[in-house]
Amino acid sequence: MDFSLYSHESRAKGPPRVHADKGVVSLELHACAEQQEIMVDIMKTTWKGLLVASSDPEASQLPSPESLRKKILIKVKYVDPKKATKIIGPQSRPHSKSPRPSSSSSSPSEEEGSDAPEEVKKKKKKSSVIPALSALGVYTQAIHFSSLTSPEATMPTHVFSLSEKKLTEVHSSSGPTLFSHNRNYLMRAFPSGMRVRSDNLDPSVFWRKGVQFVALNWQRWDAGMMLNEAMFAGSGGYVLKPAGYRSTTPKSSAPEITKETQAEAITHRTLNLTVEILAAQDIPLPLGDTRTEGFHPYIKCELHVEEPAERTGAPIEGGGKSKEGRFKWKSKTMKGTEVDFGGEKIEFNNITGVVEELSFLRFKIQDDEIGMDDLAAWACIRLDRVRSGYRFVHLLDAAGMESKGVLLLGVEKTLV
Repeated sequence: MDFSLYSHESRAKGPPRVHADKGVVSLELHACAEQQEIMVDIMKTTWKGLLVASSDPEASQLPSPESLRKKILIKVKYVDPKKATKIIGPQSRPHSKSPRPSSSSSSPSEEEGSDAPEEVKKKKKKSSVIPALSALGVYTQAIHFSSLTSPEATMPTHVFSLSEKKLTEVHSSSGPTLFSHNRNYLMRAFPSGMRVRSDNLDPSVFWRKGVQFVALNWQRWDAGMMLNEAMFAGSGGYVLKPAGYRSTTPKSSAPEITKETQAEAITHRTLNLTVEILAAQDIPLPLGDTRTEGFHPYIKCELHVEEPAERTGAPIEGGGKSKEGRFKWKSKTMKGTEVDFGGEKIEFNNITGVVEELSFLRFKIQDDEIGMDDLAAWACIRLDRVRSGYRFVHLLDAAGMESKGVLLLGVEKTLV
């Protein structure tokens, strides 16, 4: 069995809003050995009965998500206990030149004598993670990425974490291998460190690569965050991948890397979508505004679907950066928070290469004013949840909070 889920992940300092029936805690460590020991004690005490027990060393695949319900997984750097003791043994002796134990020091009974070969001392790099903490990463062991064909890439419990730039490079050079890897093993994408304004990548680009964890900056409600909200709305923080994105390897066998591409794995369909904008009620004002008299709302609608380059392995335009949808529409400017849009129509016809579960329809209501138009409200819906007929769409405000606002729409959708 593979881990065939997309997982809700944030990089916020506070807890996420979702309440999952299983959770993955990803640790970013800047603590010394003594503090890590305290962390281990706190986690074991606070999460007693929730942490996952040791894994089967002979297992060739991850357990089913169902078997991990009501459990907490710790994602932390993997440290080989045998190698760790070899490194730290000589360094933590009293006659060591180091004035204090190394950050990966172990108990005296685990130390190796000072007569360890000199080449071992030079070649072995001391770990910044103590073995006791590393041992908590049972099924989510963070491993440094070197390539998709490295021995570590077949460890059932490994998690590769790649920046958005690195992932798009791997997609261009080894697209089918990347897709096949993520059918069977875990991977995490994270925003570039150059995003000093805490804006976001486009998570859907990486979900379509099979990446299970896509980290986002929660400081800003931009397109990336809106797509993430649409992906996981109404779930427990996990969403089952489309059928073609899941492993096809029998449970008793070790996974095999195939050459099947993202384009071949699942049927891509042609979309015809018509949306009639009928009315809006109780539209929230932009943050900081209190007067409805000067509020002049208009609606922008965007369709986010797979780029052709994502299927072919060609370089992806923008490198996975968060951006507007490929297909866009804008309404007339109206006035006030109770608006009759008169049945203005949006038509997105003959849109090819669509996978419903990984495509999104996004609405933004903005205030038409001089200079930058402030965001007032928005809604984002995964395309497989868009149904034909007359529908109320509930609006979130500019801070991502639920509001009393609604849109009344008429929808016609066909996929062939």
